[in-house]
Amino acid sequence: MKQSRFTAFVMVITMVICLSACGEKEEKEEKHSEKKSKKVTETVDEDFSDEDIEEMDEFSEELFGEEKKEEKSEETEQKQFEPSQEILDARFIDGMVQIDDVLLRLDGSMTLGEVRDKLLQGEDAEEYSFSIFNNKSKEFVFTGLIEKNQTDYVDLIKHGQKYATISFRNYNAEKDISKVEDCMVCRIDANKLNNVAKNNVFYAKGINGNGNGFDVDSVPDLFPGIEQDDFGAFGNFYAYSFDKDRYSVEIVMPYEIPGEKKEHLVYSMCFVIDMTTGKGNHFEIVGVSPWSGDFLQKYLQAEGVE
Repeated sequence: MKQSRFTAFVMVITMVICLSACGEKEEKEEKHSEKKSKKVTETVDEDFSDEDIEEMDEFSEELFGEEKKEEKSEETEQKQFEPSQEILDARFIDGMVQIDDVLLRLDGSMTLGEVRDKLLQGEDAEEYSFSIFNNKSKEFVFTGLIEKNQTDYVDLIKHGQKYATISFRNYNAEKDISKVEDCMVCRIDANKLNNVAKNNVFYAKGINGNGNGFDVDSVPDLFPGIEQDDFGAFGNFYAYSFDKDRYSVEIVMPYEIPGEKKEHLVYSMCFVIDMTTGKGNHFEIVGVSPWSGDFLQKYLQAEGVE
């Protein structure tokens, strides 16, 4: 008797699956389906004992358990990384960025090929791929060519989603054309639409795209003022302003170019504040451009430096 009841239950489950798999129907069909489901449920309550229903629950768990496990797996695979001590101790003018557990540099000391190699040694290396900028269906070719003084981009893909954009520039003074993998990396941005990426791409002091690591009082302290670089001229400086809900910050960072003298790049950054709590709400690099004498002089004067 119990076996036949169990067989009946399997038939009931099959019927419910078929009803639910029909997709969205017209309103009349949905009401009809609900009546059938209700009738099936009442039949189960009347014809089966508590022991029978308990066994059926176990069977149902086995039947649908795999799907639940897959859903849970998709949620947990997007893990949260922590900023390393190196990135917590770094200043913005040090040009350091951390993607997941991989520490990278934007000071002219790393080529695009070296950045790729470091990422492929990271904890989540198997999850990474590289695609043409804004076209994740086309694989990026690191042996492709680029003209001198040109800038281009490559997207880092993780779990099939755009994770970060890496900017690179051909600074080679000896060749008009170079391989893109030999170009110098000058900027890394977490994808703005990927919340996991914004949590796991860290800048100086462990600041990430979701505003962790700073608040309304700490932003000015992140930039200690004008400093002298190695050759005795003013190479690093900062200027910031606050408007509405954000600090706009501009710094000039020395950038070593192989075979050429040191250049300076202007980094423009935005620190958005939650005006209700005073905590950080969002951070991003909004621009990187070559240094100009007029730009530098403007802010040196603002700092009272002759």
